[in-house]
Amino acid sequence: MAASQAIQSFIAILQKIPPATIAADHIGLVGPAQAGDMPLIAVSLLAAAESPIGIGGVAGIGFDGAQWTVSTGTRTTGQMQVDIWAANAAAMNQISGAISTLLAGASADLTNAGFVLFQTAATIPGTGMQLSGGGAGLHTALTFSIVHEDIASPVIGPGGEIHEVDVTIDSQFHETMTLK
Repeated sequence: MAASQAIQSFIAILQKIPPATIAADHIGLVGPAQAGDMPLIAVSLLAAAESPIGIGGVAGIGFDGAQWTVSTGTRTTGQMQVDIWAANAAAMNQISGAISTLLAGASADLTNAGFVLFQTAATIPGTGMQLSGGGAGLHTALTFSIVHEDIASPVIGPGGEIHEVDVTIDSQFHETMTLK
């Protein structure tokens, strides 16, 4: 789940590339089926590991004066790959340049999206490809080392996750009660 959130968060950042370079609906999860689908950017995780944040997945506890919140989270570490598909070298270079320009100024966007680490790991040179649906294109890939944290803070208490607690006190009186 957290790995999927990391991918979706990065796609949202890439969709800030100017539409004259690539349309936002051409940035997603899958590569092109045919030449008419290009240019296209597909984002995936090559290798990922998920682990809970904090102690037992609890990243923090807070009280705002009225309600308690318990922040829980999952950390995803791994390699994120950005596949770029284009009809020609000029379009591929334009998209690659737009990604570089975007990421050079996207430190705050990456942090706000949950990325704790986002570093270029490798750039795979462009190669010609035959598409399964017909036609040809160029393909290149950028690989990034990432650490992404997905943190949620549900409200605890009335209206939150815990609605009712049954309490049994084992004593000589065998008392029971329900807390709401």
